[in-house]
Amino acid sequence: MLPREEQDIATLAQEYLQAKNINFVFNANLTQVRNEGETVVITDNSQDYSFDAVLYATGRKPNVSSLNLEATDIKLTEKGAIQVNEYCETTVPNVFAVGDVNGGPQFTYISLDDFRIVLTI
Repeated sequence: MLPREEQDIATLAQEYLQAKNINFVFNANLTQVRNEGETVVITDNSQDYSFDAVLYATGRKPNVSSLNLEATDIKLTEKGAIQVNEYCETTVPNVFAVGDVNGGPQFTYISLDDFRIVLTI
């Protein structure tokens, strides 16, 4: 939980939420989600879990599939983002990657900050 935070912070946040009777199931292999009245029932490996509400978070990844990067020398990170240095420059000199594709947090203000970094070069 909270992979970008320090482990101590993530652990405290999870413990606090669990104390409020919020349950966590990580790395689930969901086979079915259904409503039973006001309850949400999720089947994971033949075991049913019942909830009042469910937050299903699949994560996000950089949208680079349509960029035809295999035709370039631009390298990707292990998570599929475009590899950049501290100036947002890719592995190809004078080619920059800003915003969601370079693996940083996917927020508008991060893209704006990337723009400012490239603008100052």
